[in-house]
Amino acid sequence: MRDRGLAAFLPDMLRSNGIEQVEVRAVERPPSLQRRSSSSQLDALIEQAREAYKTSRVTFWDELMRLAESAPSPVRREIFAQALYHHGETEGQVDTWCELERFLADLEHGKYESLPGRLIVALTSRVRVQRADLELHIPMVDFRFGSGPANDELAMELLQALGTPGYLVDSGRSYHFYGQVPVHRDDFWRFLGRAQLMSHYADQRWIGHQLISGKAALRISSGRDGEPASPRFIAQI
Repeated sequence: MRDRGLAAFLPDMLRSNGIEQVEVRAVERPPSLQRRSSSSQLDALIEQAREAYKTSRVTFWDELMRLAESAPSPVRREIFAQALYHHGETEGQVDTWCELERFLADLEHGKYESLPGRLIVALTSRVRVQRADLELHIPMVDFRFGSGPANDELAMELLQALGTPGYLVDSGRSYHFYGQVPVHRDDFWRFLGRAQLMSHYADQRWIGHQLISGKAALRISSGRDGEPASPRFIAQI
């Protein structure tokens, strides 16, 4: 089931919708929270939050925010500042419009595989349609629970409940979703809002970052050492 990548559905999906251009993002993975931390007290809380995630699967940030309640005020303020950190265009993120057939050729020839260092390439939700002055968005969701055959049915049932036809992808650690039909901007925000209502499964922080950016993006690349892994197609919903 996981022997095919994004080329299993993206070419047909984009061409059938008359897409003329897609937007591709190149960005360096931001430093981890621990690397951004300037406090040994915060470092200790980060470790506690990580352990809580490992043992009880409570989200890392939910646990860190809970720990912030009893932390000294300077540490609490740093936690809040770090929680609001958003890696954007001012820090080397580059979003570029690409002709559809050029993008699909690059995808087919493995241009986005085994990238060096911390480089990531993502497909944003924004697309341009042939013969129309329209900017549409591909519905996208990043989930936060672990991927694998044991959870595939759960992921498919979540997407069936959302009611938007599309494609389920194993991102390596969790799941991505691409809607089958691009939608107008207002419908795109409504879709993200509905996904947010499933916050136990959808990645809330991912949704927050997409709202800040004014568009969504999902990784399409893999790392040279296999981390992050290549996204693999699972099923059409």
